[in-house]
Amino acid sequence: SLSFDGSDLQLVSPAEVAAGDVSYFTAIGGRSDAVSKDGDDELEGGYTNMVTQVCIDPSDYKSCTLITLRLQKTSLCEDGSRVAYPLASNSVYTCPGMSQPVSSEVTVSLNPEDPYNAWFVNPGRFQTAKPIVITHFAKPYRSGGVVEAGDIQARAWWLINLDITKE
Repeated sequence: SLSFDGSDLQLVSPAEVAAGDVSYFTAIGGRSDAVSKDGDDELEGGYTNMVTQVCIDPSDYKSCTLITLRLQKTSLCEDGSRVAYPLASNSVYTCPGMSQPVSSEVTVSLNPEDPYNAWFVNPGRFQTAKPIVITHFAKPYRSGGVVEAGDIQARAWWLINLDITKE
């Protein structure tokens, strides 16, 4: 369980993925399902938006407002660069030189271009009533080249509570 305070949050998945295998992430718990920018889950450099509700008092809906989170599937490469796709992307992608990414990650940030976030101007401490759940799906795999039998399954997940203080 993690808290998101408005600064970029990097979630590094402990689940290893075999070279060339497909893996993807999902996010639930917002006001609606996470939707990729331009509706294209395979857009390199793309991201996924998720609208969620934050409240000064989670038991009082009148103190609530909507904000938009930007979710991006990022992977660290051996040369220090990153490749990035929308959250739900299931592309098999590689780093420069056709190398396998070192890790699968998700970057959570506030989307500065979204109109909901422009309305998020009142000072106070805002929290979510329910956490957002991000799940990493991949085939069972252990480093050293051992691929276990089985289909893609939930390998790692995070509960994210938004706790943002606006001054």
